[in-house]
Amino acid sequence: MPGEGASAPFFRSSIENGSQMPVSALIHHSRRPDPVDLSPAAQVVLGAVRGWFHAGGQGPGLCLTLARAGLPAGAVARFAAALGLIGLSARRSVDMRTPGAPGLSRDEGLLLVAVAALQAGEPWRAQRVAAEWLPPRLVPRVIALLAQFAAALVSAGLRLPREPVDEASLPPAWRPERPPLLH
Repeated sequence: MPGEGASAPFFRSSIENGSQMPVSALIHHSRRPDPVDLSPAAQVVLGAVRGWFHAGGQGPGLCLTLARAGLPAGAVARFAAALGLIGLSARRSVDMRTPGAPGLSRDEGLLLVAVAALQAGEPWRAQRVAAEWLPPRLVPRVIALLAQFAAALVSAGLRLPREPVDEASLPPAWRPERPPLLH
């Protein structure tokens, strides 16, 4: 748990910790969002995020992916700080899938929505997303970090569509019966 000496963010998928998702979480709209349907800019962000979480918040995955896309190191550091803050302070487990996994988790889709909203000048949409994960006192900090990242994406020519995914088609938030174990 956060504060227990864990160095990696508190992100786990149902596959990583061996828990079972309830059947109701698997049954949803007939057309699930899939990474191949995303815009190129959204695919870059999703690929970087999945790589970073797959490496436990460590390793060069996020930096290399975003540097190759033309983002400056400062923007990458701010994005990593936002992801780390979400991971360490989330009120529930945040589901980020492994690189190459089909489909999008609710949390992956919402992260894309937040970045797109900030690029579109709609911070209230990003705040709504962040409030799903974080205590109210941390939302402004995460929004500030994500806003700087979103602006750097635009400067690098990576503008996400205003609606990168259909929020209604995202699966429900994953809520394990017990907290995942930290390794």
